[in-house]
Amino acid sequence: MTDKQKQDRKKVIEERAAALKKAQEEYADAVRAAEALEATGKWDEAAIAWGIVADYAGAAKQKKSAAGKQAAAKVRASAATKSLEGQLDKQAATEAPPLPMTDRDREDATAEGEASGATDSAGAAATDAENRAEAEGEGAPEPEGTAPKGRDPRLPAPGTVLTKTDRTGAERVRCTVIETGVEYAGETYKTLSAAGLKAMADLGLKASTCDGFAFWGLKKSERAAAPPKEIDFEALDKLVRRCREMAARGMETADADQRTKVKASVAWLIEALQQAITPAASTEEVPQ
Repeated sequence: MTDKQKQDRKKVIEERAAALKKAQEEYADAVRAAEALEATGKWDEAAIAWGIVADYAGAAKQKKSAAGKQAAAKVRASAATKSLEGQLDKQAATEAPPLPMTDRDREDATAEGEASGATDSAGAAATDAENRAEAEGEGAPEPEGTAPKGRDPRLPAPGTVLTKTDRTGAERVRCTVIETGVEYAGETYKTLSAAGLKAMADLGLKASTCDGFAFWGLKKSERAAAPPKEIDFEALDKLVRRCREMAARGMETADADQRTKVKASVAWLIEALQQAITPAASTEEVPQ
């Protein structure tokens, strides 16, 4: 073997090693991206990502593992959709009984009740005084035939239905604004705070005060919002580039039937991604 042949062979080996290393890195990036989507509960996107992982995989065992995880993600996505439909059905029911709360929901509702008892401003102090009066009996259900002492002008129009929901949108409790105050669970209360205290008790929450306007969603909570989770944009960009490369290579080398499948897969991917970003896009502000 001549020196030139040795150099050419060495060059081929080095190129293959570099290609193998790049493929391994891309595979690892794809796995991390898929796992990140699963961690945030985005099962539709996770199913797509695991499909891409299967394409990156070099070993049959890796391909089989990725295909299994893709199938599992699709099952979870279907179950999440059915669960959401069930929650919407429950929310549509009138005068539905309170649903059990998760520990996180209890923390959120309890924090709202504690925040309503703050006395660092005149408004908070007035709310606290109002709740103490209600606890002594003034906030009890109105006896029949009792004339109202004056309707709170801050209340919405009579007939307005107010609901307390968890973070998924599932309804926990509801009340209705009426001419004489607030109706909750078949009883009439003078204020939203009184109705809120009763609702909190029905939900198993212990609180001595309640800011009714905050509890029933008429004003934003003052608690700081949780910081958004970091997104691995680099891994996401690599996945997008990989999808584009695979589609282009498929259109160049595949036969007519395979090209039809490639087009169908790309169309499905575009639709799934559009559905994933539509909710977020609808809340974004238009740049000035």
